[in-house]
Amino acid sequence: KKIFDFLLSKGVKVQKMIDLGANYGEISLYFSKQNPTVKILAVEASSDNYKIFESNCRYQNFSTKNISLLHEAVSDTKGFVEITKGISAENIVVYPGSKTVIKKGVQTETVVCDTLVSFMRRFGFSELDFLKVDIEGSEPLLYDSLQQCIGNIKSILIEVGDKLDHKNYFPLIELLWNSGLECFERRSENKFSSLTEVKQEILSSFASDLWFIR
Repeated sequence: KKIFDFLLSKGVKVQKMIDLGANYGEISLYFSKQNPTVKILAVEASSDNYKIFESNCRYQNFSTKNISLLHEAVSDTKGFVEITKGISAENIVVYPGSKTVIKKGVQTETVVCDTLVSFMRRFGFSELDFLKVDIEGSEPLLYDSLQQCIGNIKSILIEVGDKLDHKNYFPLIELLWNSGLECFERRSENKFSSLTEVKQEILSSFASDLWFIR
């Protein structure tokens, strides 16, 4: 509700949105309920989470036909990736040669991956009112896609989490800032006055949720 209301307060009425890292679907379902005409693509890589999301869509007392569910991961290329399995919102992509540490006993699964630009083309999105990004450390992989389509996106909510050195987010954050988007901290809704201030917030926090609004 707070996400939905914040967008309205900034003049963003969401008719087209992509939910990257949709988990059990709470955000997509809320937007679907509030606006039956919204077109939503909800992308979730975890097979366990995806099944729960499918079930959640069936059990609502409102139509969820405006939500397209996609069981894939978003990445910087088309192909396959390995992700951890069975740990809900904490599932992460396991990249060969990365510093990803897999806890003992945690299983993995292989899933199809594709780029954000490809998702938009495949599902007929020439523009987006809202892009939600919560993909557990894979956010920097969106750089190339966002470089191509940022001019057609009105608002982005992106997590800077604890799965990756926060400095790895800097090129992506610089791209968004230099694209003329205003940046806000999600919880306080305070507006950042400079890119330096945004970077300081990222480095000083365990995790940050950042709004970028056109």
